[in-house]
Amino acid sequence: MDKTIASSPHLAFARPDAAPGALSARVAASLLAAVGDVAFILAADGRILDVAVSQGDLANHGFAGWVGERWMDTMTVESRPKAAEMLAAAGSPEPARWRQVTHPAAGGDVPVRYLVMSLGTPDRLVAIGRDLRGAAATQQRLLQTQQALERDYIRLRQAETRYRMLFDMASDAILVVDAGSRRIREANPAALRLLDAAADTLVGAPVSTIVDPHDRDDLVAHLGAAEAADDVAPVALRLNDRAVDVRIDAKLFRQARSPSLIVRIEAVEPVVGARRHEATLGDVVERMPDSFVLVDRDLVVLTANAAFVELTEMPSIERLIGARLGAWLGRPGIDLELIVAQLREHGSVRNVATILRGAAGAQAEIEVSGVVAPRR
Repeated sequence: MDKTIASSPHLAFARPDAAPGALSARVAASLLAAVGDVAFILAADGRILDVAVSQGDLANHGFAGWVGERWMDTMTVESRPKAAEMLAAAGSPEPARWRQVTHPAAGGDVPVRYLVMSLGTPDRLVAIGRDLRGAAATQQRLLQTQQALERDYIRLRQAETRYRMLFDMASDAILVVDAGSRRIREANPAALRLLDAAADTLVGAPVSTIVDPHDRDDLVAHLGAAEAADDVAPVALRLNDRAVDVRIDAKLFRQARSPSLIVRIEAVEPVVGARRHEATLGDVVERMPDSFVLVDRDLVVLTANAAFVELTEMPSIERLIGARLGAWLGRPGIDLELIVAQLREHGSVRNVATILRGAAGAQAEIEVSGVVAPRR
């Protein structure tokens, strides 16, 4: 907070007898008052001889009433060595430096940055001060914003990790398709096995190439219908270059205002080599540490994983099934309605801050992410 500037021998203050100079007293006083929020005429020993306050709030904190006091006595103990150094250096030929000190006040400490200079005579000094409370408040807001961004980034990374775990471990074959270009953005390992393709050849390819040429119009029509409605029935098609019949079910979702399609592919008959592990999506969800719950359009619980059962403090999943989600989730009449409105409008929500009330009386602050699942 220290800044070096060159001192000027031509500054003066309020009274010609206290601060003689080449400029008229009135002009010199106006110049000094314009430079800072407060200015003190000081004796060589640091006693305040005169004061000019241009910032009204500083006058309310008593700055205008310090005439006759020692300047450093108006500061906190930690700031007084700085004041002593500025007074000692005022008569030096070295350039003066801005130094930050703190004045204690009833409404809270007032940080001020001062520059002390000689007025041309050894027994007269001027201390020009600038109120730093506005800058401190701005710095605090900037720090809070930075910390909030860091927390949001951490939550986003954690959500991406959970999504990737579910996506990769699921035995269901799933593709993420760009809704505009209809090209494949992502394919999970189960999809690569079912389609007998490598990730580098599948990702970026038109999604229509996964089915037989005779079925491609039907696939395009199904994707278009999925973009327009939520309850589109799966379509039966045949994979390209393979005698495998599949059911394809697409669902539109938006991420960062970019529309995409989740395309689920299910073989009508078991495919040799298509399943190399026994884990299902349900198995993964049940073992995840995050809470999952599936509800119908009336927000009646259909199923939930063990983490959600524990969070609600219910003795078993059977006690949850058939109950309304609002019995536990959200502040009454506020959060749940907003979450449902977002789901109905956008098809998904992410990281909505709310609360969950346990059956035994506990209350936890949580974040909710959700998606509207297609009917099957």
